[in-house]
Amino acid sequence: MKYNISLGPDFKNAGVFTFIQTKPEKVTLAQVEVFTVKVRPFHSLEVDEGSDVTMSCEVSRLPDSATLDWERDREPTANTTLIFNQTAHITIHSTDLHSAGKNQSVVLNCEISQVIGSVTLAWLWMRGGRGELVKQEVLREGHPNRILNLTLLGLSEDQPHWACVVFTESMLRAQVPLNLTTLVTEPQEKKTGWSTETVVRVVIVVVATLGMLKVLLWYYKRRPQTKDTSTGTQQPMQPLRSARVNEGPDVTMSCEVSRLPDSATLDWERDREPTANITLIINQTAHITIHSTDRHSAGKNQAVVLNCEISQVIGSVTLAWLWMRGGRGELVKQEVLREGHPNRILNLTLLGLSEEQLHWACVVFTESMLRAQVPLHLTLPTTAITEPQDKETAQGIGAADTVHSNVADVQEDQVLVQYKYILSGQRESISLQAPTDTNGTEFIWEWTSHDGSYINTRIITIQSNGNHVFNLREVGRVGKYDIALLPNFTNAGVFTFIQTKPEKVNLAQVEVFAVKVQTHRSARFNEGPDVTMSCEVSHLPDSATLDWERDREPTANTTLIINQTAHIIIHSTDLHSEGTYSCTLRWNGALIFSVPKTLKVSRGTFGTHPTLYRGSFNSSEVVLICNSRDSYSKAYWFRVPLLSPDAILVTSAEKNKTGLISMEIDRERFSFEVYDGVNFPLRISPLKFGDCGRYICYSEHNVMASITLVTIQVSTVPPGGPYRNQPAVLNCEISQVIGSVTLAWLWMRGGRGELVKQEVLREGHPNRMLSLTLLGLSEDQLHWACVVFTESMLRAQVPLHLTLPTTPITEPQETGWSTETVVRVVIVVVATLGMLKVLLWYYRRRPQTEDTSTGTQQPSTQHLSVLNEDRGPWY
Repeated sequence: MKYNISLGPDFKNAGVFTFIQTKPEKVTLAQVEVFTVKVRPFHSLEVDEGSDVTMSCEVSRLPDSATLDWERDREPTANTTLIFNQTAHITIHSTDLHSAGKNQSVVLNCEISQVIGSVTLAWLWMRGGRGELVKQEVLREGHPNRILNLTLLGLSEDQPHWACVVFTESMLRAQVPLNLTTLVTEPQEKKTGWSTETVVRVVIVVVATLGMLKVLLWYYKRRPQTKDTSTGTQQPMQPLRSARVNEGPDVTMSCEVSRLPDSATLDWERDREPTANITLIINQTAHITIHSTDRHSAGKNQAVVLNCEISQVIGSVTLAWLWMRGGRGELVKQEVLREGHPNRILNLTLLGLSEEQLHWACVVFTESMLRAQVPLHLTLPTTAITEPQDKETAQGIGAADTVHSNVADVQEDQVLVQYKYILSGQRESISLQAPTDTNGTEFIWEWTSHDGSYINTRIITIQSNGNHVFNLREVGRVGKYDIALLPNFTNAGVFTFIQTKPEKVNLAQVEVFAVKVQTHRSARFNEGPDVTMSCEVSHLPDSATLDWERDREPTANTTLIINQTAHIIIHSTDLHSEGTYSCTLRWNGALIFSVPKTLKVSRGTFGTHPTLYRGSFNSSEVVLICNSRDSYSKAYWFRVPLLSPDAILVTSAEKNKTGLISMEIDRERFSFEVYDGVNFPLRISPLKFGDCGRYICYSEHNVMASITLVTIQVSTVPPGGPYRNQPAVLNCEISQVIGSVTLAWLWMRGGRGELVKQEVLREGHPNRMLSLTLLGLSEDQLHWACVVFTESMLRAQVPLHLTLPTTPITEPQETGWSTETVVRVVIVVVATLGMLKVLLWYYRRRPQTEDTSTGTQQPSTQHLSVLNEDRGPWY
């Protein structure tokens, strides 16, 4: 047809295609969403009786409201269907059901009878027909462990459905559902009698229950009735315990809970009312100190130094700065001070202050106990700056200027607020404008640098006679009040134009950002290698976003924020990777700058020798591109493993025919498309650590590509992560070091990486691993990433997400009845007998009464033995 287009059947070509009329007016006429589907059988669809049949169906995108399922003869099938990420797995297999108690500690066990080669056991939380991975472990042949357990401290209504799944070579082999229901009341038979621990617990509960019933009844009859003379009401009972101290010393107490949910509140109260004393939440502990504090304030978006000084150090004390968020303290910096050392102060530098960073506290600990807490509440200045409006276009060298009204004290003035940027490598200076319509006689320019080396530093003075006094060489005069700034990265910061006479008034403020964009080698590449780019900014506010975009749209390529630098990796570039990639900074909805970089890719891989870095984990993959400019009749892929000179045939294919995979290769992970005489890419998914080496592509007898694949893997000791507050070791291993590489561990917080440890590894050195020891693991330390750099450019990122397993529950010894069932039965029996005895005692003590309606006398009970009231109910 006239406007129709055809699309190549590649998995990566999926997406939304929109047909738009652009003239005479812009109108959207049609929209087509193309889904790509990959269906894979495990071996073949013809099997003998007794075997499992497993298939998987992967879709390029699975919307939240969509359903992906397997059907048989266009009808729902009763066989197992599991949705994992964007893949539906089906296994022709039967499963069994189990149940466990609601809101009880539950241990889910998944045991496999035999491990052949290696298998992956995993527990999935089933939500709405989809499985969410909770815990997994790889089991290898010969290892004694054949079980995977998962401990649930409490079971909620949205956690009844679980599944244990078995994978071999990335394919689902079995799924065993586990649907937890309410606890059955009938005890199940066990093999042996009661254990000693069970008997002791039952006896304690019986005696305590009977004794409490008798004591309460006796106390109720014996206690005097006191009245409040003013109201006539009975006085409340007094507390059982109290704490008394002399005047003068501090009183500190701590309350630690095993787990503190995000929506829960842990606090100290006085007489069941909120207390005015200091309560501090650190991790899962609430500390209280009877002490008074002071307050301070500081300006917004200014470099601020917080100082905490102690008058005397006795023995050793720990000073720490905490960032207070929602009533809880997050540790930012701490230091141990020892007696005799001259340092008695702990300072913390804040380069910029935002609204969520106003509340801080300096705390003092001795022997792990809180001794003092000094809160510091910073306030933003009363001058309110209106948020900058969104301006997509920039004037001059990246300016985004907007005029905002400021309110300073009582009078109202017009303040010019500007945002500009310096691009590293540019030669022209940038001008900082000041308003000319002013009645002032003397003015100054002040500068606060982004790197914190200068704070409110006067850089130029404009005197009443028109003379200019310069204090900074990088600044020049332009016009009456305007200044010119040299384009150096260190000159970035906040510049303020201030009238000093006849009165002090802020007239203009310009924040200048410095930007440095780097590309790995050149901006023009052949097909096949990875392309990495970095964008460093001098200051990145907490509420700002620094990102890479492609043709003004978010890109699906890897973007990692480390400190104030955004890195992007374009994996295995081809002709579809061409375009304009822009580094953008947006703040409060405004576009501060957008620095473009154009990527051009030349067709073909002939003569290329790229090195690719890839992480090996469950969802990782690599595409090795082999593309020739001319057409050939046959193509091959060979692999040369590390430390081996022999090449192994991976696959071969003739033109327009289905290729063959070598018997020495894992057929389930290595795949390729039909060879068209030109393009012959090889895909490995999931990628394993041992897949490293050199891969060579031949078109007939010509080498079209020679690719070195370097793999990275991460692990933990103990495997799966530690228990809460227990040490753990994070390991990051690289398969090969070419030249020199930098390995680093990043702590991932809110999409940004904070550098914790790094090391430079050099070729030939036996060490190829970077280890990081965590002394204790908390809920905000679960997300990590190992990154690889070569020549300061990011080459790979391997995420590591830790979980906090609950404390394992020791399984009780096998008994005739479960401990819980025995205790419940005994409590009911003893409580019933106790109540009967109390009623009988009360009945015997009741005086004789006559029935006035019938005139008959009630039977006498005086001939029965009577309890002595003074002895109480123990007689």
